[in-house]
Amino acid sequence: MLRLTLRSARVPRTAGPHVRLLAKRAVPTWHDGTRTLATKSPTETKPASPKARPHRGSTSASDRTSIAAERDHRVIGQAQALFTFHSDVSPGSVFLLPHGTRIAQRIFDTLRAGYRFYGFDEVMTPLIYKKTLWETSGHWQNYADDMFIVTDRVHLDSLTRRAATWERGGQATEDNGSAGGPGLLSATYQSSCCGDATAEALNAIPGGGPDEILGLKPMNCPGHCLLFNERPRSYRELPLRLADFSPLHRNENNGSLSGLTRVRKFHQDDGHIFCRPDQIAEEMAHALTFLDRIYELLAFPDYQLTLSTRPTDKYIGELTEWDQAERALEEALERTGRPWTLKPGDGAFYGPKIDVMVRDALGRAHQTATIQLDFQLPRRFGLSYNGEAPLTDVATTTTTTTASESTTPSATVTKHTPVIIHRAILGSLERMLAILIEHYAGKWPFWLSPRQAKIIPVGGGDKFLPYAQQVQRWLAHPATYQSPPSSALENGPSQEVSSRAADNHTTGAHFDPARLAEHFYIDVEADTQRSLNRMVREAQLAQYNFILVVGEKEATNGTVSVRARDGKQLGTLTIAQCIALFRDLQARHQ
Repeated sequence: MLRLTLRSARVPRTAGPHVRLLAKRAVPTWHDGTRTLATKSPTETKPASPKARPHRGSTSASDRTSIAAERDHRVIGQAQALFTFHSDVSPGSVFLLPHGTRIAQRIFDTLRAGYRFYGFDEVMTPLIYKKTLWETSGHWQNYADDMFIVTDRVHLDSLTRRAATWERGGQATEDNGSAGGPGLLSATYQSSCCGDATAEALNAIPGGGPDEILGLKPMNCPGHCLLFNERPRSYRELPLRLADFSPLHRNENNGSLSGLTRVRKFHQDDGHIFCRPDQIAEEMAHALTFLDRIYELLAFPDYQLTLSTRPTDKYIGELTEWDQAERALEEALERTGRPWTLKPGDGAFYGPKIDVMVRDALGRAHQTATIQLDFQLPRRFGLSYNGEAPLTDVATTTTTTTASESTTPSATVTKHTPVIIHRAILGSLERMLAILIEHYAGKWPFWLSPRQAKIIPVGGGDKFLPYAQQVQRWLAHPATYQSPPSSALENGPSQEVSSRAADNHTTGAHFDPARLAEHFYIDVEADTQRSLNRMVREAQLAQYNFILVVGEKEATNGTVSVRARDGKQLGTLTIAQCIALFRDLQARHQ
């Protein structure tokens, strides 16, 4: 059995050789993709241009506060059943409900398509690593108070007994200042980075010591460095681009936890590019192009770019390294054609960085993504690649060998240290989900919507429910659609079926993954004993993009009567026409 031990001491954070959590200073944000009209109720909004946003002076502070309250992702998330928390047993960890998971999966699918296009390989890496790895990466020295420390029950009990013995010797805990008090375990759980008697207790555990002290990963870069070092690398293999969606854990204070914007367990669209110094500019340009496309799809076109350069005093590496890297980043920024600002001396001590800021509807700027260069981590892990000499490289080691891979048998091969580009387009998925909820005010575009259409059967009680179920299966998985017989109702399924398209197995349908890959989220109104107006209104309030009404005429002709979320009547469509409409909206990310 594994036991998680929570570190109680909080010390000022020190920058380390890693990508900082993009949700660290999370604030609920939104972009003005929709605007609330004064004449409408809080739940009714009208689409606006993504570029349209109120000037700071156009709305009062009280109005902005009111808008913020209406768009609060915690309120909308509960109303739309997107996520929940069980803080009594898992504080700071979100439970994504089925509809929230649908949104996350759409986002992941979009990112994965981009990974394939931009040459990334997705990997899956462990959640837990030994303390020795975190010492190598520098996290143990600089980031341990933000980590969860893990050990097994045997070593935890041994540690507890030793700490109790140590405390009875007259030592006081940091929590309450007296031996044997409630601070015993929390003081014990502070791991050996603290450099006091607790460290001695940890290292003296029989058969364990540091090898049995592990940490839940707060970031993926150390694991990716291990993958790079799996075998000797050639300069011809670079750049090596790795992507990872593994969950991460960071020990946030209880008091700082807030909805989806500040959590302890989260997912990051994490990526690391191992490249040569002469490839930095090109890779940064590709990373910015990738980012631009994703932000365009999410309707954040007005983001801002900032270049942070070498700190004036505390930094590692040679000036020539920094100069080359900063020139490469400037070149990449210029290639975007977008304005950018310079923050001299604001870079991390291990490399310059580009920050991405979005501006919300109230004019506030929030950081969502960072693309960072890292000279330190490759050195700490001893990463290297073989390159023919002479090779333009400011990070060359002194080791040389004979090149077995060279086209010239007698050529000299030099060991070079790669540069790592840390990049995350969304940052934390959970935080981006909060931003998007408030961005759209809960009115999801069709391609992201967890509720794309609802079918409402009318007339004759449940008489037309079987036809509604058949339409649901066709629309949910268009590849299964075949032109219906002359009377779809007469030849449709006669047995009672569930209200979910996921229950195809109850109809005897064959499971074919290839045909089911394309899918839409379609629901059926099963409670048909109410008025049509009420059922339509409830579907509108639930933010279904389309409402499909079916009755005797539609069942006979194999059609549906379609209306949009805003009440606009689209008329009667065949199933094929409805599928074409959905495919078009999905393809255009509308």
